[in-house]
This record gives sequence, structure tokens and C-alpha cells, in this order.
Amino acid sequence: MSAPERPLPDINDVNLPYWESAKAHALALPVCVRCGHTYYPMTRHCPRCLGTESEWRKVAGTGTLVTWNVMHQVYDQAFAAMAPYIVAVVQLTEGPQLVTNLVNTDAAALHVGLPLTVQYLKISNDVTLPVYSPSA
Repeated sequence: MSAPERPLPDINDVNLPYWESAKAHALALPVCVRCGHTYYPMTRHCPRCLGTESEWRKVAGTGTLVTWNVMHQVYDQAFAAMAPYIVAVVQLTEGPQLVTNLVNTDAAALHVGLPLTVQYLKISNDVTLPVYSPSA
């Protein structure tokens, strides 16, 4: 029996620019036109001022490690071949935090504040995931 397909994100009109930028190996986030706040996750309203206009801007793709968890338990068979894998919260240089996977690293080397850089993992023809690894 083969492993089930990995679940894919729900791509919609609100988050499409994020996924398109990731597919192009760039990271873009919405910035509120009204107050200048860069935010994630993507929403129809700025979480700071509730403004409804945003523009998408490329961000550096760098940040620091806030927290992490090494996933040994397999909760979904689609991820069985990956276990153990690292799920982390990354504080981006521009401010927002995002939940992602850490790759190309040993969990024993992780520490809060570790500098990280975005990498891109192609999952399908439509989805490329931004993942992070320690900065060189």
C-alpha cells in the first residue's frame, strides 16, 4: 500500500499571491496600504488597523527561530516517510511569524534566536512550500 497524498493548502483569492511567489522561489507578504503593517497569515483586513487595501511585497526570507517541535508521532500517514520532522515558528525579519518546517538541520543544534533562511520545497506543480534552514 502506498502512502496517501500529502494534504495541500487551500489556495484562494486571498492567499494566491503568497503561493505564486513561493512557486517563483520568492517570499511575498501583504502590506497594509493604510498603516504599512506587514502581516501573515493573509486576511481580507489588516490585523492592526482593519484596513481593506493591501499590496504584496517581497520580503527578505530571513528570520529567527522562536520555537520548534520535533514530530516523532505520525498523525497523518501522508507524513510518515518524513518522521521525525521539525515544525517551527519563525520570526521574519519584517515582523510576522509563520509556522513552517525546518530542513537540513539537526534538532540538537537548534536554539531560540537561531538565524534562518528560506528554502523552497516543490510539493506539486501548483504548490511550493517555503521551509527554513539555518543561515550559512
